[in-house]
Order: sequence, then structure tokens, then C-alpha cells
Amino acid sequence: MLSRARILLDSKEKTPVKEEPSSLEKAREYLLVAEGSDWCWWYGDDHYTPHGPEFDRLFRNNIKAAYKEMGVVPPDSTGIPIIRSDRILQEKNGIPAPRSYIHPRIDGEVSSYFEWNSARKVVPTPGFGTMHRAGHILLSCFYYGFSVDEIFFRFDLDVVAVENVREIELDILFQMKSVKFHSILHPINGHFRYSFLKLAESEGETPPSEDSSRREWNVRAAFGKVLELAIPFDALDCRRDERLEFFVTIQIAESFGERWPIYGTFSAELPGTDFVERMWQV
Repeated sequence: MLSRARILLDSKEKTPVKEEPSSLEKAREYLLVAEGSDWCWWYGDDHYTPHGPEFDRLFRNNIKAAYKEMGVVPPDSTGIPIIRSDRILQEKNGIPAPRSYIHPRIDGEVSSYFEWNSARKVVPTPGFGTMHRAGHILLSCFYYGFSVDEIFFRFDLDVVAVENVREIELDILFQMKSVKFHSILHPINGHFRYSFLKLAESEGETPPSEDSSRREWNVRAAFGKVLELAIPFDALDCRRDERLEFFVTIQIAESFGERWPIYGTFSAELPGTDFVERMWQV
């Protein structure tokens, strides 16, 4: 990961590019930090610290920042932890199935209390680390639910935290399915765009157009007071799965942003074949 970023920087420094020299110098500074020997110290089996995942995240954030200074979108792999999952002490981030099927209107508004009444609400819990800081967290909460054919998400942003923010980037990465939902939100003017794409393993790959995959799978999203999203089960190839693993990243310009959960993934319960029987109530 570090080598690919360094090779790209070297090539940009040797050839005429649009980036300002100061930006390339900042990119080099980030990579020099990432080249420090202390990072790799915590990846091996011969050393252990409960803060290993924090080192992992900071290491990848330095590489991610270098790509941004070079004017390049960081590879999706920089958002995926390197440290083995069995070395991470983490809470169980399980999300139970909703109490019943839900059928929200995907319009970016809370049209009715009953739209999301049966969905599962998840409130971010920062825990320790750099997330344990002063100020408002961008993501207030999110909701999860499904119908017979679609999975639904609703994201509520903290009103105070985003009141003067021009642009927010919110992604949902379904790592095991190698796809992600990517969105750009403009809270001030309400502009919004999104895509549903396969994860790119390297910058050399040519990504599909922003609209192609979401139209192919009929992925729907809208942003107003909240962000609402509907993804067909077939788009995630998870009809026969018991659980869906994912994590959420949200950030504003000039910021590393937030990752939820901070370590690991959310593990959301899927309906399976007996959901109606399990949820039946008198």
C-alpha cells in the first residue's frame, strides 16, 4: 500500500503535473510519516498493544492524505484495516433484524413517524481514541431495516455539526461483497449525488460511470433533512446470507472524518427464509 503511493508520488515529481509543488511536498511529508518504522512494529505477532487498531487507522490515514494532496482519489483499500481481526479487541457491533418489514418512501424526508418505526436505530459510540474529542460528531444516528426485496438505511446528521458545512462525503463499504455506496451531500443547498460501485483495488483500474451500476441494480437514494437509501438484496447478493457486514465513513473537506464502527464492522441481521414466522406476534 505504501509502495504504490510512493511510486505514484515519484512519477508525479518527475513529470509535469497540474498539482502545485507545495501539494506534492505535503504528500511527501505524509508518506515520510507513514514510512516510520513504528507502524509496522504493531502489525507483527511478536508485539501487542490494545491500541493496535489505532496505529493501523493512523497509518492508513497518512497514506490516504498523501493521495489527496496529489489530487488523486485514495484507493478503497486504504479504508480497509490491515491488522488481523483476531488481534482487535472490539465490541459486538450486531444490529438485530427490524421488528417487521418496513416500506419507507425514499425522498430524503421523514414523511411519517411510522416509516421507520419498526427499523433498528444505531447511535454511534466513540469509545477511546481520536474520536473521543470535543465537538459534535457528524453522524447523529442511522436506521436499518428491510422489506421483502430491499435493504433500507436512513442517516441523520447532527444539525449543529453540519450547519456551516458545504460538502460531506458519506460512504457505506460492504467489504465482503466488494461494493460500496458513495455519496456527496451539500447540506447548505441540498445538492446530492451518489453511486453504487465495485471496490477498486488500485488506482490503475477504470471505475464504471457514476450512474451505471446504480441504474443496473435500481439502487435508490435521496437527501433532504436525512439521507435515505434503498439497496435491492440482489445488488448485494445476500438473499441467502444470515448477516450483512459493513462500515460507514463520513467526512468533510480538510478532515479525516469519522468511521463507524471505529474498528471492525457492523453485522446486521438479514431476514433469512423464516423472518415472518420469527417476527409473528399476537
